[in-house]
Amino acid sequence: LRLLELCGGVGVIGLSLAHAAAGWQDLRLSGVSLVSTDVNPNCARHFEASARSVFPDLEQGKAGNVEVSFEAMSASDALQRTVSGQEEGGPGGAARVGDCGACDVLVMD
Repeated sequence: LRLLELCGGVGVIGLSLAHAAAGWQDLRLSGVSLVSTDVNPNCARHFEASARSVFPDLEQGKAGNVEVSFEAMSASDALQRTVSGQEEGGPGGAARVGDCGACDVLVMD
């Protein structure tokens, strides 16, 4: 499940969704990825602190079947990358954490 959060600040909503989705065993998800974006680059360290609070075993953006990352960029830039990623990879293409490729869920905070 690929989540993209726009204007995410410290990532409270996106991280909460990623945490909940990681527990959806009945969906047999191969993994959950979250790319949280905000135009303010100062949110990065706060996002990291929030991510470690939600996922205490987080190592280099990964915790079990969950990957999370923060990208400092505007919502319009993130959406443009999402559209470009969907054109290149198609809706079933895998999004890598750290880019804004195709997503399954878009959250606008």
